[in-house]
Amino acid sequence: ASLPPCAVSLFGNDAVPIQAAAYFADNEEAAIFCEIIGDNGQKRGENLPSLPKPHAFTFQAHPEYSSQDGLTVTFTNILTALEERKALPRSDLAEAKTDTTDNFPELQQESISLFVTVGKILGWF
Repeated sequence: ASLPPCAVSLFGNDAVPIQAAAYFADNEEAAIFCEIIGDNGQKRGENLPSLPKPHAFTFQAHPEYSSQDGLTVTFTNILTALEERKALPRSDLAEAKTDTTDNFPELQQESISLFVTVGKILGWF
């Protein structure tokens, strides 16, 4: 996975290295942002000095699943539609549902942390 030079990954893991990204006016702003974040040893937006403001954010994750309704309604409806269309093996769908249900508290916390970080970067709070 890669981003253009004017973008910075905010969150990721081994499976999905770019779960959220910030896009800046140019490479220099992106580099300044990375330098400041790196100097603070964090990517959570806490107590950061003034940062260049991104022009856009993108999210690979699905924050709509972070609410209980998102999990029991939206996610379940998507799994049902995939099953009806035979888009994925039933075993994969069952595994996805179990994984999501078992890890819901972590999913919810990561989604909330991501949006709080974006809000802090934008100076909303």
